[in-house]
Amino acid sequence: MTEAEEHVISCELWELFMRTNTSFQYGLTTQQKVNEIVRNDAIVRNDAEDEVDLHAPDKLKVIEELQFRWRFILTSYQDLKAIAEILHYSDLLPIPPELDFSDVRRCWIFDSDFDISTIIEKIDDFEKELSDLCNSWMDDVEP
Repeated sequence: MTEAEEHVISCELWELFMRTNTSFQYGLTTQQKVNEIVRNDAIVRNDAEDEVDLHAPDKLKVIEELQFRWRFILTSYQDLKAIAEILHYSDLLPIPPELDFSDVRRCWIFDSDFDISTIIEKIDDFEKELSDLCNSWMDDVEP
């Protein structure tokens, strides 16, 4: 690989690393929204006699944000996959977790005991793996 190619790949890895960090920050904001919804759900459930979910619209918005973030991460994964092929590191790539957002939507809206944090943790963990790979591969590519 030429020095120019190494420089381009290094820049692409840096950009992917920054994208994963931006997405992680966005994930923290989403987690705060989830915490607020869960806290408010507990208050409403203790005060209400009926089981109407007053936070369903907020939950749907959070699920949409998670879906957007997940698509963003998968796009970054595809970009990293292309770089991995160039560097012959394809065997080092993690396998993305399977996430079914239709189940998330159904469970979190209709099952008050559903823990959406497990989905968020899977997204965060996969994103961290991608970020770590970008970081370590940048060291490998530096001229």
